[in-house]
Amino acid sequence: TFMKWGESYPLGRDLSSLRLLGSVGEPINPEAWMWYYKFIGGERCPIVDTWWQTETGMIMMTPLPGITSLKPGSCTIPFPGVHIEIVDLKGDPVPKGEGGYLVVREPWPAMLKTVFGDDKRYEDTYWSQIAGMYFTGDEAKWDEDGYFWVIGRVDDVINVSGHRIGTAEVEGALVDHPSVAEAACVGRAHEVKGQAVFAFVSLKEGIVIHDELINELKAHVVLKIGSLARPDDIFLTAELPKTRSGKIMRRLLKDIAEGRTMGDTSTLADVAVIDFLKKNIDAQKILDARNASLKFGRNKISIPDTVTFNRCKVESYEGYSYTVWFSTPAEDGSRRPVTRFYCFQWMERLNLVPQVVLAITNIMINNKSAVEAILGSGIPDFSHAVINEGNISDDLSEEEQICFCGTEG
Repeated sequence: TFMKWGESYPLGRDLSSLRLLGSVGEPINPEAWMWYYKFIGGERCPIVDTWWQTETGMIMMTPLPGITSLKPGSCTIPFPGVHIEIVDLKGDPVPKGEGGYLVVREPWPAMLKTVFGDDKRYEDTYWSQIAGMYFTGDEAKWDEDGYFWVIGRVDDVINVSGHRIGTAEVEGALVDHPSVAEAACVGRAHEVKGQAVFAFVSLKEGIVIHDELINELKAHVVLKIGSLARPDDIFLTAELPKTRSGKIMRRLLKDIAEGRTMGDTSTLADVAVIDFLKKNIDAQKILDARNASLKFGRNKISIPDTVTFNRCKVESYEGYSYTVWFSTPAEDGSRRPVTRFYCFQWMERLNLVPQVVLAITNIMINNKSAVEAILGSGIPDFSHAVINEGNISDDLSEEEQICFCGTEG
């Protein structure tokens, strides 16, 4: 969230009293770690990046401030007295640098004794996966220095063409791109590869969407990790669904990516976020079914062969507004803007932009007389409209503008 807002907020505050920074809930990727260290901690505050679970009752892995050398993205080493290993399904330790299952081999002071009223569930969930070891459900690897790196939940690891790819690795590669504030990746079924990477990406404030952004992000993942990790789909969103403690709910994102019925949403901090995502993806599918696609261009969203939508760069008091231009060829073959309307940021949050676009396009094509009554006679045939790829001028008269305004209420 801090990264999305940008550096101006922490740089404009006096943070000199900070001595220590903490991180819980999710593995913090190296890029976020460095941002946190530089802009919040002023490159002087150690970051206590911990690993633990509600079930463990205590922090299990953590650096000791001022003692442990830090590595961005690593929860470093086990707490004194805690015996953690990375093993395969047989319980044998995996070599350094390779991924495996994160387990606790020995009892620890705060360990849970059972699941209330369900001893068998406790045994089956935590002690039956790998005999004699507490099964955390996380996948991790360790390096030559014995530092632990949590890759993600076992269920979150994506199997692409037989290769296990950790969601944290792909998310870290995406966040490494200068336009990205936050990312969450899930696997969706793929008829050839078994699973494909589906990424939900939140951009930093003020980033303008352009033609090649999605391709840039995919190429960046290939550069950082390799071609097998290249996301098949990247969906841009303002927010990611999180629990009240800040954990990204990848289970729900997977439901959305797979087109399944949504699971339990009772722990969501904001249910509206998941509703927004589902509606936007559904809207995308509707547009695709009509042989149209949302194409994010240089400050524009285009429906091929119909109209061009240009998003205004200027930030108004409502937030970012949208100007939609309908362009048709004039008698001399040139292209000119015909009309425009404004979609304010609240309309985007409520997923109204696609509906307004389709509605206005239908009015232009099917209700030419109604449009002429507003704009005057001589309106071109919009069924033959073409994409405006030229420069946009701001020279429309008042008569040529249709404005849609309102309030969130």
